[in-house]
Parts: sequence; C-alpha cells; structure tokens
Amino acid sequence: MAFVSSVEINDGRDGTDSQAKEKSTHTRVRTFRVIMSSPTDTADMVLAQCPILCAPYPGYPSLVLLNRHAAPLDKKNKLVWIVTLTYGLMDASSDPNNNPQQPNPIDDARQIDWATETIQEQVWEDKDGKAILNSAGDYFENGVTRDRTSWSVTITQNVVGVPAWIDTFRDAINATECIIDGVNFDAYQCKVRAITISRWMQRNFIPYRVLKIVIAIRDDWRKYILDEGLNSLNNKPYDPNFGKKVPAVLANGQKTTRPVPLDGNGHVLDPSTPATAVFIQVNLYNQMQFSVLPIQ
Repeated sequence: MAFVSSVEINDGRDGTDSQAKEKSTHTRVRTFRVIMSSPTDTADMVLAQCPILCAPYPGYPSLVLLNRHAAPLDKKNKLVWIVTLTYGLMDASSDPNNNPQQPNPIDDARQIDWATETIQEQVWEDKDGKAILNSAGDYFENGVTRDRTSWSVTITQNVVGVPAWIDTFRDAINATECIIDGVNFDAYQCKVRAITISRWMQRNFIPYRVLKIVIAIRDDWRKYILDEGLNSLNNKPYDPNFGKKVPAVLANGQKTTRPVPLDGNGHVLDPSTPATAVFIQVNLYNQMQFSVLPIQ
C-alpha cells in the first residue's frame, strides 16, 4: 500500500471572481489524478500526498486551500483517484483583518483590535486642572463623578497551550513602559482586564487554542486618595504621647467632628488649601513586565 504518482489534469480546473456590494469572492479549483498501489488504500492515504489545508494557491498567496476532496475514479478502478482542491479567501468573520490562515495555526498573524469604552471615575480637579470646591472652598466629600471615554485593546493569538504566565497577569498593570501595536505607553497605564483561552481546536491535525487578552488603558492605574481623617499623629516632641494617634485638633483648638486634610505625615495640614492638599498613592494591582505578552 503506497503512493505511486500524481499529476495535475485539466478536467475540473475552475476559477471564479465575483463582487457583491463590499465583498469580493475569489475561488480557484485544481484537479489531480493520483495513482495508488493497492485497491484498499483509503482517502486519508491519498490526501496525505496533497497540499495541506491553508496552503497558498500558486501565484496567488492570498488564496488558501479551503477544501480537499478525494474519490476513486470509478468503482472498478480503485487504484486511480481524483483529488479536487478548492482555494479561496478566508471568511472575513474568522479574521476581520483578512490575514490568510497558515497551514500551521501557530503561525497565524496576531490580531489586535482597538475600541473605546465609557467609564465613570471620581475626580477632584476640572478639565483645566483647577480644584473642584464647594462655595466654602472645601473639597466635596466624595469628589465628583464624570463619564470618560478610554481605550481598550484586544489581542488574539493562537497558542500551543495555556501560557505559564496566565495566572500572574490577572489584573496586572505594566511596571515599565510598554508598546502595544506600535503605540508607546508609560508605566501604570495598561491593565490586563480579561484573559480567555478557547477550547482545543485543530487544523491540519495540529492542536491549538486561541488566546485572547483585553487590556484597558488609563492615565494611571494607581489610585490616589485624599489624605484626610478624624485623627492625627501627635507632633509635640516633649509630649509623652509624641508620635501616637490622637484626635485631630483644628486651629481653634477644638477637636474635629469631620475628616480634615492631613499633610502626608499624619499631621493636620496647615495651611489647608486645595493647592496644598496631599494625595496618598495606593498600589492595588500587581506590577508586571508586559514584554512577555504578545502585544507588539
């Protein structure tokens, strides 16, 4: 049981080009006569001698092999097979960028898609950088909430399995400058919002999975909280309670009944103005090197 010969024949050759609205269709058909050595040879043995799926059409590499069909020439002669190869453009729904699939799915081009999204955030300054204050010149207790449009980036790539880094990058932000799709981002601007891994799939008997990473872009993913409170640290060097937490006292000597601004060192801020307000940086997310991600 073995392959004997193969030759391309004219019978069955075909080609079609068509245009419908904004979609063009191109197909090419090649036909081969394949001779095997045994009448018990199977279609799998015949197709093993043919180009594999997604192989490019000669002279037209954007057309790839989409279908292979092998059948005996007739019922009496089971040594001669007719193989029909159909080439065409990949379905745009499977790849919006019309990147042709490769015979090895791991070699497929990475897809990167950009989109805007609307989020809500608390702000303490207006668009011109001026403090948002009430009529008495104080900050609003919970700031002001505004809608804001931000970018998100979705990266899709075929992989040989679940990446080793997948768990450490949940909710991670970039620790250093990184480049996504040729665009530079400073540290702390990018956060991994979602990671999905598809079920196992197969092309040309090569198993693979589809990895999808969604990255949300912000000015800074670190959080900044106004330093304020009902207590302060005793800053009187000769007091037995020096350095200990005590009720915050206003300039008039009265204990405060509402949170007052602090100076970043645990002391009541003096003078207390929007220009001197102190915000404490809080790191809520793991900081990782995004260079290991397939984002460029």
